[in-house]
Amino acid sequence: MMHVTGRMVSKKKIQSVLTIIAIISIFLLQGCDRRPFALSDQPFSVGGIKIGYSKAEASINNKFLSCDSKSKDTAECFVDDREKRYDFLGASVDYAKIKLPAPYEYITEVSFSTKKKVVSKLDVETKWNLKGRCLSARDVDDALKFDSESTAPFVRYLTQIHLIPTDHYDFICVLPSGEFFQYNHHEGSDGHGNIYFLKDIWVRNFEYILRAKNGIAGANEEVDRKLNKEH
Repeated sequence: MMHVTGRMVSKKKIQSVLTIIAIISIFLLQGCDRRPFALSDQPFSVGGIKIGYSKAEASINNKFLSCDSKSKDTAECFVDDREKRYDFLGASVDYAKIKLPAPYEYITEVSFSTKKKVVSKLDVETKWNLKGRCLSARDVDDALKFDSESTAPFVRYLTQIHLIPTDHYDFICVLPSGEFFQYNHHEGSDGHGNIYFLKDIWVRNFEYILRAKNGIAGANEEVDRKLNKEH
């Protein structure tokens, strides 16, 4: 009986040691990555790569792999991350690429995938100072309930062209000047982001939805003020 107990203890010790070794290995592997971080603190950018920049300007602090022609007049270049760890508001950037329309001078789109963290609407609103300019799927639903007459046609149209967030963690942010960010959550903590310029007509459509969404807060304040006044 003592023999069996001794074997069981030995197995548990071995399992504990293996677990500790695995944990130490993970930390060592992470610690061995000495690449500097490229942060995404600038609005509508990834690791300092921003729409509207020329490729030459973006290349000052970043490197790109060879570019491929994805259509007759658009080139796509993957970002070279061998010397930098690209970070998007706490999430690791798995890959990033830029699009340049002919004559291939200026960046009109940055797309990227993220892992290890779900990027939230609050993360982007706070870091990029975009309060009142972002919409989640819930925000869109609330705007429809608050002012269906003014928002429904635009929500319907923008949904058809895949610009309206539909899943729980999905969201978009848009500026009156046309800068647009779209985040789609995938499985687990993975996600995908796109940054580009929207057409003016689509920006105007979003303004109606944002106006309704932001009007909810004002309406709630008015109700609170009147109720508190009565008391």
